[in-house]
Amino acid sequence: MMAVDAALVRAVSIDLSPATADPPVADDATVSHAVSHRVQGLLAAAVERGEVAADEATTAAINEAHLAALRTCLLAEETAVLTFDALRGAGVTCRVLKGIAIAHLDHDDPSERVFGDADVLIGRADHGRALVALGAAGFRRDEPPVRGWWERRFGKAIVLRAPNGGELDLHLTLTGGYFGERIDGKALMNRRGDSVLLAGRTLVALDREDRLLQACCHSVLGGGSGLRAQRDIAQLAMLRRADWQATVARARSQGADVVVARGVERAWSVLSLAADHPAAQWAQQFVATDRQLRALASYDAAFSSTWGPEGRSIVAALGPLDRARFVFGLALPSRASLGARDRTLREHLRRGSATMGSSR
Repeated sequence: MMAVDAALVRAVSIDLSPATADPPVADDATVSHAVSHRVQGLLAAAVERGEVAADEATTAAINEAHLAALRTCLLAEETAVLTFDALRGAGVTCRVLKGIAIAHLDHDDPSERVFGDADVLIGRADHGRALVALGAAGFRRDEPPVRGWWERRFGKAIVLRAPNGGELDLHLTLTGGYFGERIDGKALMNRRGDSVLLAGRTLVALDREDRLLQACCHSVLGGGSGLRAQRDIAQLAMLRRADWQATVARARSQGADVVVARGVERAWSVLSLAADHPAAQWAQQFVATDRQLRALASYDAAFSSTWGPEGRSIVAALGPLDRARFVFGLALPSRASLGARDRTLREHLRRGSATMGSSR
């Protein structure tokens, strides 16, 4: 297992740290882990450069896994283009997030950064117009909302199926829970952003510093983000020279600088990067507030159990009226929402009570 771990970590850290004289050896487990972490492109590049060793059969398996991932990427890119076409036609401002943006803006070879779906951010105020426009373009949502007004105000993202079969995650905020409420979505949308050219269309992504913030959110608050998010952080801070101090300043003004500190610290630790980078030194010395630590703990608890702790954490960032609305919407969802989950209202209230009780 150690040899597998070493091979995968080496692959994810190519160009970030010097190659070793004796390259680690990849095997079938390395390929499987690369697929789980969605770092097939980096593993293929590392083997091609000789920074990870692999026999002929393993090399073939790596290349096939990479090609399969690239086919999925093409579907996701087409989904993003269809999304932008529909939203722009309705006058809705949007930003492409995560894999598509980082692959095309932050890697010399976009095939090194693979992804599984299209992630697009809109403003909460555009929730209704966006759904109408996407519906008219043939997009269909996987599940009905808890309640429309609740989703518009408190929802994190809506999963829709595009006409081409691709998945669209339509984000209303950069992340869920407490920090999703604290991070200023309007500021993200109002900044100029960076352009991504796909299929003759110009899509707009977050700017480099906000992409670094998003990568830290993905790594620290995203549960199963894995090695790809840690590479994204290092890629932006080290190779693309994002102004990490500007990222910290933006996050600090919203009480989210702890997310940047934890993201940087985790990336440097997992990828065994040199500790003399100023961002790593800042992260090592960062001291979180008690409120920030409680918020982070709620995400950790949510990963190991249910949504309850993370869901409850948002309440600390809400005013009294919004707190009441948040709880009311969850306690009394729409009939369509209950039907999609095959629950009666009584069963829903019983489960909700058990979930909240177990999260304490």
